[in-house]
Amino acid sequence: MRLVLFFMLISFTMLVTWADAGTYTQEASFNQRLPLLLKQGEVYQASISFTQRFSSIQRVCFRTYFSLDLADPGDGIRIGPIKDFSYGWRNISQPPFESRPICLSDWHTDSLVFLDGRQAFAIQSTSGSMLLEKMTVSITGTVVETETVN
Repeated sequence: MRLVLFFMLISFTMLVTWADAGTYTQEASFNQRLPLLLKQGEVYQASISFTQRFSSIQRVCFRTYFSLDLADPGDGIRIGPIKDFSYGWRNISQPPFESRPICLSDWHTDSLVFLDGRQAFAIQSTSGSMLLEKMTVSITGTVVETETVN
């Protein structure tokens, strides 16, 4: 009897399995048209929408790509979830650059807001201006995979 109930339960239940950790990248969608001139002090909103949900996250990386008006010495940005976008960088000594990542490790509580694979976030130039060509968000984590058993 227990064996029959067990097989009935399995045949009508959705099983959740955990895949190995991988890295998934998605291009950010901005409210404004790209390329976007990031002006000092102005806040710009964007979002990402992965098709995956995550059971755990080891790292979330925002990568900015600039063209024409690059990240010159002295330029800097802040980025992160809208409630607290205090992560960033400032070019203090390098020549102008076209691309740079900002990564949050799993110990940042802000990385947890990405577990559902969807998140709005903000970016702001803290000094100088840069022409943002595109931005990608990469999540390194374990994806929740679902499948039904018949």
